[in-house]
Amino acid sequence: MTDLDSFSEYQNNFLSLIISDLDGPTCTSSLLDVIKSIINTLKPDWYIDHQMLSERLFQDLVVCLAACNYSKIKYLSQKCRHEESNSEPPEYKLDSSKLELIT
Repeated sequence: MTDLDSFSEYQNNFLSLIISDLDGPTCTSSLLDVIKSIINTLKPDWYIDHQMLSERLFQDLVVCLAACNYSKIKYLSQKCRHEESNSEPPEYKLDSSKLELIT
């Protein structure tokens, strides 16, 4: 995954648009999950071997996957905030492709 700090201005603007849409009444988050699943199913090593993609499409895919990860983190954060819990806060383990809740 590309480091967010290395995003171009175009990628930052595109990511901002997607993230702002996540709060709306759309299915953006679900579509991002579908895109990620399709890519990983059809071409699991797409990131390493991306010569088949134009540079613009590659940049767009990287942004979509970053937004997908953001969406998952946001969901987990909201879920944890809304759960009633008398125990200690949950621990998180960052996997390269997803954030998992350790119980």
